[in-house]
Amino acid sequence: MATLTLTDEQLLQACMDDAFLESLLARGHSESPAKDSPLTLARRFRDAIRSFVAWLGAEGSASSVEATALWIQMFHHGARVDIEELTNVGLFEEAAQFSAACQAVCARLSALREGVPSAASWQEIITAHPQPLEHVMPFNGASSLTVKATSNSLRRREDGGVDIVEHCLGSAEATEEDLIRFAIRAWLLKQSPHALRAHGVIEGYAPENDDVVMSSIEAEPQHLDQVFEHSVRPVLAALAG
Repeated sequence: MATLTLTDEQLLQACMDDAFLESLLARGHSESPAKDSPLTLARRFRDAIRSFVAWLGAEGSASSVEATALWIQMFHHGARVDIEELTNVGLFEEAAQFSAACQAVCARLSALREGVPSAASWQEIITAHPQPLEHVMPFNGASSLTVKATSNSLRRREDGGVDIVEHCLGSAEATEEDLIRFAIRAWLLKQSPHALRAHGVIEGYAPENDDVVMSSIEAEPQHLDQVFEHSVRPVLAALAG
């Protein structure tokens, strides 16, 4: 049986980039790396927050709840590299914006932790599913497709579901790429042994008047199901052959 293995980010790229999809179809199998996107300030911010949230969820202790303490931890677990790289090339305003937004995320995380005083670990707050998460799909008895999740920043919901959270630099506006990413991860969560209904949440951090304003936008599960059927399932069918 022929097999094809993709990360969720590679499947997203196949949905967004016809040339990448064609290259996968031509190869017939993969772990084919996605093309690197430009290292913009927005991408630096997204990657830094993803990395820190993953570290925080795996670290286990829930003792560090103050925003300042979290910022110190984040600074020493990756943010310092971005700040130094930006300042070394004279991008002082961008470095200040990056730092302010990261500190705002730490304040947000601190507030979330204080809202769940019974939690014994960060993992109970910012992740609700073990990693890694993957799903194998058989097709026509002749091929199979495995999709693996690379990073899920999840938060528990009072209704028993989860929020899939993405952080962005600027106002919280859901692009087509964001919605497809959410749809893929929501689908993976529904396929897991403990099926979870997922909402997609974007939190935007934008410096305004020397302050940082956080806003959020939410994609409902029904909307993500529609996005998956329209934009993702046809790609999965094409890849299955």
